[in-house]
Amino acid sequence: QKLSELVEKEKEQIESLEQIIAVIDRLEKKFVDGSLDMDLALKAFRKLKEEFGREFQEFELQYVASTIVVPLVKSSMMKWVPLAGKNESIPHLTTFTQWKDILDDERYNFIKQPGMDEPMPAYHNLVWEAWVPIVRLAVQRWQSRQPDPLIGFLELWRPLLPNWILQHVLEQLVLVRLQAEVEMWNPVQDTTPIHTWLHPWLPPLGNRLNIVYPPIRQKLAKALSNWHPTDRSAKMILLPWKDVFTPGSMHAFLLQNIIPKLEAALLHIQINPVNQDLSLWNAVVDWIDLISPITLADHMCKNFFPRWLQILASWLNSNPNYTELIGWYQGWKGVIPPQILKHQGVAEQFRQALKIMNHSVSGGGPLAVQPGAVENVGYMTNNELKSLNGGGMAPAGQDVGNRNKFESISEAVKVSSQIPQGFKDLVAKRCEERGIVFRPVPGRL
Repeated sequence: QKLSELVEKEKEQIESLEQIIAVIDRLEKKFVDGSLDMDLALKAFRKLKEEFGREFQEFELQYVASTIVVPLVKSSMMKWVPLAGKNESIPHLTTFTQWKDILDDERYNFIKQPGMDEPMPAYHNLVWEAWVPIVRLAVQRWQSRQPDPLIGFLELWRPLLPNWILQHVLEQLVLVRLQAEVEMWNPVQDTTPIHTWLHPWLPPLGNRLNIVYPPIRQKLAKALSNWHPTDRSAKMILLPWKDVFTPGSMHAFLLQNIIPKLEAALLHIQINPVNQDLSLWNAVVDWIDLISPITLADHMCKNFFPRWLQILASWLNSNPNYTELIGWYQGWKGVIPPQILKHQGVAEQFRQALKIMNHSVSGGGPLAVQPGAVENVGYMTNNELKSLNGGGMAPAGQDVGNRNKFESISEAVKVSSQIPQGFKDLVAKRCEERGIVFRPVPGRL
């Protein structure tokens, strides 16, 4: 009985193989005489896989199929323009989806690129032989500064591509084109920022883009040789690279190409209590998005504040109006970002300024004879010193700590000059506001 069962089983297997061979022979004949079309081939191999699934896998009939399928698919794609849009790809997406269901083997889903002596899985071979050559030509003709068409195309095809083939396209075709485009890029003459056509490739290429960063930095450094800090275009070019370059490489670049010019700008700021020009100051502070507040604060303490304190001392010797003095102090404090104000070195500069001002009104200095100077300057300096000694500058929003209180230092001085200088002036101002005639008694006020 067992022998008869074995004979029957062998007989069934032979019949199955004969049917398979007959189907393949008919397909080959039609293929040779040119009468085989895609629909017929799909139906035939789909039927073989459904009806003879065990034999299809055991005898690896997908390899037999690929010898017929590859020429058919290549012929159907001769007029295909890959980057012409999604509609252009839809018929071919359908074709590859159908053949993937027939030829693909899950065992090969995660393989790396096959070696020279290794057989390529049938579906992988179809993609490599029929799809890759057309896409290679399309990438060679692609406008490198227009990333969206190619990125969209690769995303559209991603589900149908073996991973190693997708990586081959990205590394050997796309990245090579991007490298060549970076070599031709001129940051001085090109009006299109490089990040607009390079950064869209960060998700698919990732760290493989690191190869183009050194030449980009070299070209930017050369372009910055004649740069002046008041030209904001440099920051606009560099800011998109803040989270792309490594922190170390970005810091090194700024240290070599930007910070020395910001130091020079700080040294060349003309400090004028009467009519202060803040263009250079604002140009330096504007870099706080790229340069750490600590670094900026250190350079301010070294290259700006010593002269600032000297100007303050010199101005005090000329007996300025104390209200203008207060406005000048508040104005400068208002144009310093809170992140820099917290720096202990900067806080110490303001502490020294307050001590100089306080000494001028309380130590027999020129301001001591101005009505109200002792009280107002003393009150302001004492409050500010308490705040400084308590661990930092006054919080934003307080009278002397609100950055937005004045649009400029000159405005701060102007507004401060309108403050009543003594009790008599204060009473007169309040009476004027209420429509009351103020007539002081001689010798009383």
